Amino acid sequence: MPNATHSFSRFVRGFLYLTPRLLFVFLIAYAPLAYGITRVAPRNYFNQVALAAFVVFLISYVVQRRWPRLPLLPLTCLVLLNLQGWWMTFNAHTFHLYNGGMEFIRMWGNPFFHQLPGSIDRAISLDYMLNFSAITGLLLMFFAFDARWKFRLLASIVIVAAIFSVGGIAIKIIGPDAQELLWGDQLKSLETIFFTYRYHANAAAFLYLGLAVNLGFVWSSFLGKASESGRAAWILSALLIAAALMLNTSRGGWVIGLAILLLSSIWAGVLFFRNRTEDSRSGIAGLKRSVAILCFAIAVAAPFYLSWQFRSNRLEGAIVQLQDRYPTQLFKAMARDTPREGFGPGAFSLAFLPYGQTYPKLLPVGSEGKFWNAAHQDYYQTFFEWGRTGSFVWGFFIIIGIVRRPEVFNPGSKGTTAQVSAFRVSILAGLLGYLAHSLYDFPFNTPSLFFLFLLLLAFSYSELNEPGSDRDVPANV
Repeated sequence: MPNATHSFSRFVRGFLYLTPRLLFVFLIAYAPLAYGITRVAPRNYFNQVALAAFVVFLISYVVQRRWPRLPLLPLTCLVLLNLQGWWMTFNAHTFHLYNGGMEFIRMWGNPFFHQLPGSIDRAISLDYMLNFSAITGLLLMFFAFDARWKFRLLASIVIVAAIFSVGGIAIKIIGPDAQELLWGDQLKSLETIFFTYRYHANAAAFLYLGLAVNLGFVWSSFLGKASESGRAAWILSALLIAAALMLNTSRGGWVIGLAILLLSSIWAGVLFFRNRTEDSRSGIAGLKRSVAILCFAIAVAAPFYLSWQFRSNRLEGAIVQLQDRYPTQLFKAMARDTPREGFGPGAFSLAFLPYGQTYPKLLPVGSEGKFWNAAHQDYYQTFFEWGRTGSFVWGFFIIIGIVRRPEVFNPGSKGTTAQVSAFRVSILAGLLGYLAHSLYDFPFNTPSLFFLFLLLLAFSYSELNEPGSDRDVPANV
């Protein structure tokens, strides 16, 4: 009997340990492959699975009678953002009934506290906050995981990005008949679709974030003690992702992908020469590794230069179009009218509707009479939805997460190895590319990309030299 009890206890502990981690891996795969969870049903399913994983995660700590170790600063920011978002949802002043086309019937929501701020639409803010709270739970889990599991989750991002790349490349090669299987007859010829993303820029954002993580593993495999087969797998996946970025028609994806490759490659080269091993000083081995790194960087960059005339024409057109990407004058007027706490999470579309209908001539050419789901400028949209208070917290959370680790540029300090330094700089390049992309598009308002960005930001906050962690983890996931 004692043996049976001991075996059952081990089974329960193993179940509580593995279940939230495996569900996390599942959600990393599910988010981009389920149409970027931009549709209501997949998004609700994502939220439910995330909640189940978080509950099991909490139960595991209750059974252990201890509290997870969480970094104070990001925890505080996430709590403040959730408090503001849920208050705005709870005290929503109105809700709207859709009446077809661009017509919405505004209904008074009878808020509990009329004099206090609230969202302009309860249903939209509720949908947004359910997803944001689900992502918050996943981030708290990520903070509590040990270093090895953090890298395993990041490795799963690369695997999913490689699978996504294969699917996107296959559909581009086969043509509309293959695209019809995912999107139906009406959208089978739409050129901006790339695999499971309807908008090519969103697909590009997922790919270049996946490429950034992938490059981190590649450089770590060169700088650490990785197996040859492992290094080859990381290299192959990077080439697949680069090829998918090339076939995708997003101009931002091309530029940001190349910028990520350039920044991370330069830093990897610096690290290699600053941290040469005894073997590399022998001459031949060092030369081979240097040539291998150079050839890899060239191979990843090569797909971007195919059909260069087509790409250069697209890029030249982008410079002109960026000026008309969004209605700056209307946004400035709307910013002056934005309450201190904003119009409510996710409520940009309804808040902007009367501005666009009143001043249609100020809208970009071709967008008159169309419903704006996103502002095409995430910084404006964040300000409209969260106001000055929420925008300040968001800005503080993101900026501190990016700049708080200067030791990544000084391997050897605070337990930072060359492998970890190369990995962190690759992630940093991806985050900066994403923030640049948000200047003229809406990756922050695509749930799957929002989740992936916050996950990589959580990695930048995470300590990797806690007791019991493996300092060579990136090369030995």
